[in-house]
Amino acid sequence: MEVFAMRTLRLIAILASIIALSACGTTGGPKTEYYPVEFTNGKKLTIASQSQVLPDFLLPLSSIRTSYIVEGEVTADQMENVNRAETVCRLHTENSRASVPVIIAINGIVYGLTGYLGVGLGAKAFGAAVKYREYARYGGTAGLFSGMGNGLITIAGRSYTFKNCTREALDAAKLNIRVLTESPY
Repeated sequence: MEVFAMRTLRLIAILASIIALSACGTTGGPKTEYYPVEFTNGKKLTIASQSQVLPDFLLPLSSIRTSYIVEGEVTADQMENVNRAETVCRLHTENSRASVPVIIAINGIVYGLTGYLGVGLGAKAFGAAVKYREYARYGGTAGLFSGMGNGLITIAGRSYTFKNCTREALDAAKLNIRVLTESPY
């Protein structure tokens, strides 16, 4: 039992370290790179691309930016309109999505319970061959951590909600600014 507790504490420490280190890597937010292109018909476009090191699910919502494409060069007016759409869409996303701790906790609980039951019942089926409670605890703990990990990745859904909102707001305003769809990972 003592070994089990030590291993659990190590896993918690590793998870906390990963979260702390990822938070340190988010300072400053993404940098915008502009990529102009001219086509053979003379049409000119510019892609405003948001570079970032970490996947969206490890970034605070305030650091996530939208990449977009415009005709010609990007103007200050277009940048201001994108900023306005992003601001209101952050509010929408924060209002319409569960909080990060709730997402992680719920996924951890669901995975932990199903792991406890699944592994415990499976071990019990073998009868005296194994100690089913010990295996159930192991399955529950493994399920808890994998569920929390899945919950962390599930947070990427807020990035999709935010970027989809920004795209729809800019399209509704008919500003000729096209949001580029990106994977949140």
